Amino acid sequence: MDISRFDTTGTVDFKPVHPVTGEGIDDIVLTIVSVESRPKATHTQLDIMNTPTAQMNRRAASECLVGWSGIELDGKVLECSEDNRVKLFDTCPWVVNQICAKARDLSNFLPKDEEN
Repeated sequence: MDISRFDTTGTVDFKPVHPVTGEGIDDIVLTIVSVESRPKATHTQLDIMNTPTAQMNRRAASECLVGWSGIELDGKVLECSEDNRVKLFDTCPWVVNQICAKARDLSNFLPKDEEN
């Protein structure tokens, strides 16, 4: 069996969902890696994806969020960086849970079966 069918180390793009209406925010695309793909230093630490504290979830979301498009703050385009991830999470704290949920679900990262 070809084990590449089980590779979860790629990236996934997704559109966040409005926290009240549940509608997709079409102008924004977030690029994430799975919890399995976080930097090796975090693998030796407590699994912060399962820790309920907001601070730990923000840290996990920051480690998993590797890129984005369509994000602006006060009329200026924000490039994906550590400082700008903090700004994003301060302004839209609800996006942290969405990133963590997507990053935790490894089925999002499995290669799509070409037969389906």
